[in-house]
Amino acid sequence: MINTLTIRNFQSHKETILDLSPGVNVITGPSDSGKSAILRALIWLVENRPSGDSFRSDWGGSTFVELDLGKFTVWRVRNKDQNEYGMWNPDATKGALIFKAVRSEVPEEVQKALRISPISIQQQHDLLYLFTSSPGEVAKHFNTLAHIDSIDSSIKNVQRWLRDLERKVISSEEHIDGLKLQLTQFENIESLEEKVKALERLEKQKAEKSMKAIQLKDYISQYKTVESALKELKPIQKLSKKVDSIAKLMKDRKGLNARANAIDNILSRIKSTRSRTEAIEFKLERLEEEYENNFPDVCPLCERPM
Repeated sequence: MINTLTIRNFQSHKETILDLSPGVNVITGPSDSGKSAILRALIWLVENRPSGDSFRSDWGGSTFVELDLGKFTVWRVRNKDQNEYGMWNPDATKGALIFKAVRSEVPEEVQKALRISPISIQQQHDLLYLFTSSPGEVAKHFNTLAHIDSIDSSIKNVQRWLRDLERKVISSEEHIDGLKLQLTQFENIESLEEKVKALERLEKQKAEKSMKAIQLKDYISQYKTVESALKELKPIQKLSKKVDSIAKLMKDRKGLNARANAIDNILSRIKSTRSRTEAIEFKLERLEEEYENNFPDVCPLCERPM
């Protein structure tokens, strides 16, 4: 239900606000007072036609038509910089929705909010409703009212979808046949698999031998390095006998030095012993002299000769 219709700068309406009542509303007035312009403004909002700027007022400003539908508010605006629809739902949390007006198309969201079809609008000079229409036009009209056209469109879409599926099935079957034909080329896949395994084993052996070959090359390089070093040491090897003789002489010298040191030790001990012996003999001589001087020839106790 339309609660309020607002029109600004549309033909003779600079700013008109119509508060409508439930049921039938009658708008009266003299000729050229803007009654038909109200219906044209409504059609411009509902059907997005006419296009262009011929309906815009001469005094300028934005051309604006708004319908308050209770639950929804829908508007259409046109100026130098704007050509769009707007819709606001009091229950919405995202605020107003803005849609660009493209050619004669009405945004789908706006159509659902308005729920007004061209059939619902009868102008003054239109022919009587369905009386002058052909049976085909009448049938088309009622098909539109019952949304049979949507059903027909849906059926056509389903049929088109089925045809596409049939084509895809045929294409898939042909593709499967092609794959089956390709599979015949792999009937000996089992024997090929054994050959592949054998090749893999050979590749593994090849890799191992390659690694051993690298190690062998490394050993050869090391051998050549040692051999080159030995060649440089050959003159030294010729002196090895002389070196051995010198080493033996040095060893013998060490032995002789050890024996000489031992003899020196013995001589030192002999000299020390001789010195002590001489000291003892000297002391003994003194003691004998002292004895002779202090003791008589006859023992005073037993009277025997000493």
